[in-house]
Amino acid sequence: MSKHLVFETTPVSKPLLLLVDTNSGESNNILNLLIDKFYSQVDTYVLSKKQISQNASKISPLGIHLLDRLREKISYAVLFLESEKQKGDVLEALEKLEIHKTKVLIFVPVRQKSQFIDIFLELKSKSNVSVFFVGDIFGNTFRQTKLSKLIVSSLSLRTIEISGNGLTQLFPISDEDFSKSVQHVLFGVSSPTLFYNAYYKDPQTLLSLAHHLKRVEPELSLSFDSGVDVPYESFAGAERILSERVGVNPEYIKPHLGFDASVSNLTYNSLPDVPQAQKKKRRKIQKKKIYNTFQKIVVRGLIGLALYGIVSVVLLLASAAILSQGISKLAQGNVDQALFNMETSQTLYVLSSPTVMAALSLPQSNLTNSFREYIKAYIEIQENIKSGVHILRDFEDDSKFSKKQIEELQTILTNLYFLVQKYELPMFSQITNTEEFRNSSRLVTLLPFLSKLAGFENEQSYVLLFQNNNELRPTGGFIGSVGYLTLKDGEVKSLLVEDVYDLDGQLKGHVEPHYIIRRYLQPSLYLRDSNFNPDFDISASSSAFLYNTESKRKVDGVIAIDTQVLKKLIEIAGPIKIDSEAVALSSDTIVATLQDSIQEDYFEGSTKKKQLLGELVKKLTVIFETDRKKQFEVLQALPDLMYSKHILFSFPSKSLQQAFVSSGLSGSLKDKRAVLDIPDFLSINEANIGVNKINADVSRKVSYSARLEGNTLFSDAALTLENKGSETYRAYIRFVVPENSNIVNMIINGDLQQIVPAVTNPILFERLAFQAPVGLEVDNEIQDGHKMIGFVVEVPSFTTSNIHLLYSTSYVLTDANIDYSLLYIKQPGTLPYPFLAQIESSDDYKQAVGKSNILINKEISGDLELEAELFKTR
Repeated sequence: MSKHLVFETTPVSKPLLLLVDTNSGESNNILNLLIDKFYSQVDTYVLSKKQISQNASKISPLGIHLLDRLREKISYAVLFLESEKQKGDVLEALEKLEIHKTKVLIFVPVRQKSQFIDIFLELKSKSNVSVFFVGDIFGNTFRQTKLSKLIVSSLSLRTIEISGNGLTQLFPISDEDFSKSVQHVLFGVSSPTLFYNAYYKDPQTLLSLAHHLKRVEPELSLSFDSGVDVPYESFAGAERILSERVGVNPEYIKPHLGFDASVSNLTYNSLPDVPQAQKKKRRKIQKKKIYNTFQKIVVRGLIGLALYGIVSVVLLLASAAILSQGISKLAQGNVDQALFNMETSQTLYVLSSPTVMAALSLPQSNLTNSFREYIKAYIEIQENIKSGVHILRDFEDDSKFSKKQIEELQTILTNLYFLVQKYELPMFSQITNTEEFRNSSRLVTLLPFLSKLAGFENEQSYVLLFQNNNELRPTGGFIGSVGYLTLKDGEVKSLLVEDVYDLDGQLKGHVEPHYIIRRYLQPSLYLRDSNFNPDFDISASSSAFLYNTESKRKVDGVIAIDTQVLKKLIEIAGPIKIDSEAVALSSDTIVATLQDSIQEDYFEGSTKKKQLLGELVKKLTVIFETDRKKQFEVLQALPDLMYSKHILFSFPSKSLQQAFVSSGLSGSLKDKRAVLDIPDFLSINEANIGVNKINADVSRKVSYSARLEGNTLFSDAALTLENKGSETYRAYIRFVVPENSNIVNMIINGDLQQIVPAVTNPILFERLAFQAPVGLEVDNEIQDGHKMIGFVVEVPSFTTSNIHLLYSTSYVLTDANIDYSLLYIKQPGTLPYPFLAQIESSDDYKQAVGKSNILINKEISGDLELEAELFKTR
C-alpha cells in the first residue's frame, strides 16, 4: 500500500469519515466546513487536490481505485459530484465503499441535478446512499459567495437593488443549517431518504429575498434597475424529470435556524453612509416616470400598426381596460365579477401576446424605454394574476385553501405588491391611493407565515381575549370572555368560548398584580386583569401564563379582539337572531344588548353570558363559512381593524412576533426607528379602574407641542377627557415618554399639581388607618427605553378634564441641522380622536424654511410617525 495512506497503520478510536472531491480547483469551502464541524466526532481523511483544514489528514491524489485496499472500516463518506468527468470516480467510489458498508452522502449542486439522472437511477437500489441537492450557501464562513455578498451589502447599505423582473431563482441555505443537516442525516438518521433539498423553501426569488430581508432590517429600501433584464430561471423541468424518471421526490431539510434567523446572525460592518454613486443612482431611478396614459396608448397604437396591425393593439388595450375593471370590482368586494373580468382580460392578452413579444424584440433605438417598461410590467402582472385567478377558482370549488395554494398565493401577492410599487400603473391607482391599501401593505411581511398560522405545519391553538373597550384597559378593554381556537390544515378544528370568571375560579395560589390593581380592584392578579401593561407583548405573556395555569391548555399565540370587531362582523353578516333574545342583534345594538342582558341576568354560577356568546359565535361561523362574498368583505375589513388596533397579536415564536412588531400590528411599544438626532416618543394610556362601562360615553383628544432650546427638548403633552355619561370616570393614566425625561410640571384643569411619590407598597396602603398623601400621587417606571409616568384622575359625569404633563428631555446635539422624529403610539381599543402635534420655534432652533410648525392636526385611528428638520438660528 502507498506510503501516502498514513492512516493504514494508525489505530483509530473514532469512526472514520472519508471526504472525496476529485474535481480540479484549489479550494472547497464545504470540505473545510465539514472537517471543522466533525473533527471531534470522527477521524477525517480527505482525498482531494484542494487545500484543506489542519483538522483532517490529507490523502495525496492517488485515485479512487486504492480504496478497496484499506484495512480500516470506513464508516461514513461524502462524495462531491459537480461535473460530468466526476461520474466515473463517484460510481467507482460507491462500488469500493460497499465493501465497508459505508453510509454515503453525495453532494450535487441543485442547478446541475438534471445532468445526473442516470446516476440517480442507479442509486435507487442502494440503501446506504443519499443525495444532497446543495443550494446557495451563505454565512460567516462563506463570506465570499455571491449570495453572502448580496445579503451583507443589502443589510449594510439598507438598500437592495432588484434587477429586471426580480424573479431570478435562489436556493439559500446558511452554513450552520447546512452543516447541521449533514450531521443529522449522516450520523443521526438510520434510514435516510434518497434525495434531500439542502436549501430553504423560502425565499425562492430575488423579490422574495428582499421581502425576507425587510423583516430582518425594516428600514431596508428597494430600488429597481430597469436597464438590466435578468431572465427568469425555472427548475420545474428538472424536478419533473426527477419525479417521473426516478420516481422519488426530494425531502426538504428541517432547518435549525431558518433563513431569517441565519441572516440575523450574520456579522457585518454598518457603513457610515450610502456611497454617493449609490445615492445618485437611486435618485436617477426615482426620477424615472412612465408616460401618461394617453401617451402610452398612442405609442402602443403606432408600434402595433407598424408590426402586426391595429387589431392586436386594440386587443391589448381592451385586455388592460377589462383588467382595470376587474381590479375595481375586486376592490368593491364583487369577487365573481372580478374573476370573470380577469379571465376575459387574460384571453385577450393571449391573443395579443405575439405582438407584445415582437415589440420587445425590436432594437432599443426603435422603441421607447417607457413603452418597454409598461409592456414588461403588464406581462409580469398578467402572469401573476393568471395564477391567482386559478387559485381563487379552486378555492370556490374546494371551499378551503390547501397549503400549496397558500404558498403560491403568498408568492403571487408578494410579487404583485412589489410590481405595483415598481411601476406605479394607472390601473392600480384606484386601490393604491386609498387608506385601505396602505394599511393592507403592512401585511406583506406576514404572508410567509400564513401556512404556519393556519395550522398547516402543526396544529395551532390560540387564546382569544374578548376585550370590552366600553371598560377601557391598557391593551383595549376589560377581558370579560376568553376563547380557545384550534386550527388544523387551514380549518377550524374547535372553538371554545368561556366566561373569564369561570377560568379565574380555577386559579390556585397568589399572583402579585400591579399596585393599582391591588389598591383599587382586588388583591391578586387574575386573567381578567392580565392586560394591564400598555405593551401588549408583555401583557399577552401574562395572559398566556394565567390561561395555561387555569386551564392546563397549551398556547401557541394570544389574539386580543375588542367590541369594534364584533360590531363589524355583525355589520357584514347582517342582523343575528338569537333564540333567547326577542329582537335580532345588529351592529348598532349588539354591545348594549349583550351588556344589558348580562348585567340584568348575571348571578354567581350563571351560564347565560357564556351561552349567549357561544351561540352568537356559532351563528357567525356558519354565515361566514357558507358565504364567499361575506368572507371577502371580512378580509377587506381586517387590515383596517388591525391598523386601528382593535385586533392585536402576540406569539412566542421570535421570528413571527418580529414580523408583527415590524408591521405595527402587535400592540408593542418597542421603538424600531433608525438612529436619529431626536427620537421623540409619546403614548398616552388609560385604564378604567371604576368598575363600570362608562368609556362608551367618554371621548378624548390629544395635543403635543415641543420646543428645542440648546440641547434640551421641552414638551407639553395634553390629554382632554370629556365625560358625557352619568357615572364618574376613574382612570389610571400613564404618559409614556423617552427614558431620560424629567417632569417639569403637572397641570390638571388649570391647577398646578403638588406631585408626591405614589404609595405602591401594599403593606402601607392596606393598613386600616392609611390615608393618602396630600397632592397628586405619581409613579415612575422604566420599560424598554421608555419612562411611564402614572397617576389616577377622576372625571365627574358631564364634565371635561384637561391634563397637561410638562417635561424636558436632554439630547447630545452637535450638528447645525437636526433630524427630529415623533413616534406616537395610539392606545388599543380607542376610537379615532383628534390629535395635534407641533414644533414651536425658539431662539435657538427653527424648522426648515417654508415648513409649518404644525406637524399634524387631524383625527387619527392608528400609530403614526412625524418628522421635521430643525436648524440652528445662532
